[in-house]
Amino acid sequence: MGALVEPEFRRYTLGTFIWGSAHQMVTLAQGYTLFKLTESTLYLAALGASVGVFQVLMPAIGGFLNDRMPRKRLLLAGSLAMAAAMAGVAAAYAAGALAPWHLLLAGSAQGAFLGLDWTTRQAVLPGVVSRPRLVSAVSVDMTSFNLARIVAPLVGGAVLASSGGPALYGLLAGLFAVSVLVVMSLRPAAVAREAHPPLWADMKEVLALLKTDQVLTVNMLFTAVNSLLLGGVIYLLPAFADEEFGAGE
Repeated sequence: MGALVEPEFRRYTLGTFIWGSAHQMVTLAQGYTLFKLTESTLYLAALGASVGVFQVLMPAIGGFLNDRMPRKRLLLAGSLAMAAAMAGVAAAYAAGALAPWHLLLAGSAQGAFLGLDWTTRQAVLPGVVSRPRLVSAVSVDMTSFNLARIVAPLVGGAVLASSGGPALYGLLAGLFAVSVLVVMSLRPAAVAREAHPPLWADMKEVLALLKTDQVLTVNMLFTAVNSLLLGGVIYLLPAFADEEFGAGE
C-alpha cells in the first residue's frame, strides 16, 4: 500500500483526483461549448491562448508565493476561485446569456489557478506523508492525476450530452467546492520559513540563474512551447469532433 496507509495522504490524493477531474472536465466543457456557440476555430485558438499564457506565468509566481504564504491557503484560494468561475458560467448558460467572453475569462482563470494549484500541491506533498514514503507518494499522486485525465473527460462528455451545459458547469462548481472541503480537512506538517528578500529580488535571481544554467533554460523553454503550442492543439479538437467526425460531445 505504501503511502496510502497514511490517512493524511489518502485525503490529499483523493483531493488530487477530484481537483484533477474538475480541471479535465473544464477543458472539455470550455472547448466544446465555445465551438457550438461560435462555430469558430479562431475562438478555440483564443481559448487555448487564454489558458496557456497564464498556465506558463503562474507557476513561477506560485513558487514565490509558496515561499511567503501558507500553502493550504493558496490551495483553498485556487479551488474557491474556480468554483466561483464555473458557477458564474453555469448561471449565464442557464439564463441564455452566455457569451464567448465569459468562456475566455473562465479560461484565463483556469490557466492561472491550475498553474498556481499545481505548484502548491507539489510543495504541500512532503508535508502530508512521512519522508520514507515520499517516493511512493509522488507515484500515487501522479497516478491519481493521470487517472482523472482518462475518466473525467468521459464523464464530462456524457453529462454534457445527456443534461446540457448548465448541468455540467454546475457539476464543475460542485466538484471544486468538494475540493475546498478536502483541502480544509488537510493538516500538513508545518514548514520552516526563512526570511526572503523582496519579490523583485527573487525574480532577478531567477533570471540570473536562467542565463547561466542551460539545462534549466532549455527545460523551461520546452515547457513553454509545449503549453502554448503543442498542448494548445487539444483546444482545436472540438471542431474535429463536431464537423469532421460528427461524434458530438
